[in-house]
Amino acid sequence: MLTIELNNHSINCHIEYGKRKKVSITMDLPYMVTIKAPNGTSEDMIRQLVEQHGDVILKKSALMQQALDGPQAKEYEDEGKGSSCFLARNMHCMN
Repeated sequence: MLTIELNNHSINCHIEYGKRKKVSITMDLPYMVTIKAPNGTSEDMIRQLVEQHGDVILKKSALMQQALDGPQAKEYEDEGKGSSCFLARNMHCMN
């Protein structure tokens, strides 16, 4: 496992070597990627590729983290009755 620091975030890289011609980077979890590389690819080359695509990896990681956190409940004050929780989306009533 290779760990690379990008903009105060640690990117954990799982590297798989095999008979292939190109390198592929796949997002597994936020700030975790799988890199498939040709046999003999150096760690420095992989580090350069991750740094080169760092902006995209960080953006996708942030979006994945938001999706995993799920929707947040909104609270509304109820004129002295405390707060209530609103979990529904806009709904249409049929008359």
